[in-house]
Amino acid sequence: MIVLIYRRLNRINRRFAHLAERIRSGRYKPRRRSAAVRPVAAGHPPPSDPLPNGFAWLVKLVPASAVFGCHLQHLLHDPEMQALIATAPIPMGKLLRPLCRMLAVTPPPILARRRPVRARLPRRAGARPGRSAARPVRPAPQAPAAAGCAGRAPPSSPAPPRRRHSPRPAAAKSGLTATGASARQ
Repeated sequence: MIVLIYRRLNRINRRFAHLAERIRSGRYKPRRRSAAVRPVAAGHPPPSDPLPNGFAWLVKLVPASAVFGCHLQHLLHDPEMQALIATAPIPMGKLLRPLCRMLAVTPPPILARRRPVRARLPRRAGARPGRSAARPVRPAPQAPAAAGCAGRAPPSSPAPPRRRHSPRPAAAKSGLTATGASARQ
């Protein structure tokens, strides 16, 4: 596991250094994104990664690595680093977001994943009538304004009196009470 973690961190380090060098020397040119989507090769599933991928997975495995998360957070807020990221936000985000995730650092807004904007298609003439193009937005359920926690009565109103349950005698359970026995006779 240590070798796999080392390889991943070393790969991120090499790719970041290469990209930063290209940006500083002026050789970086952003790639043009094509509208065509590359098909996935049939019969060749993507290689499985044995390392975890959740938030703070490296800190959970190696608690001493939390210090490096603090260093990364300070580095990401450095003005020179933010200028470097602003020059190439997409490739820098691809490199730094996984590093932030493994070290339990919330990425700054400059590293936010940019989702492609899809153009809306015009409605066809033969579309089903009565259905709108946009889905209706349901309002979020809201708790009553005066209600307290977990359905308790609001603090301003008095709590209802509690009923005290006393265990019934065994004779009462079976229906053989003094009044019940005389009523049967």
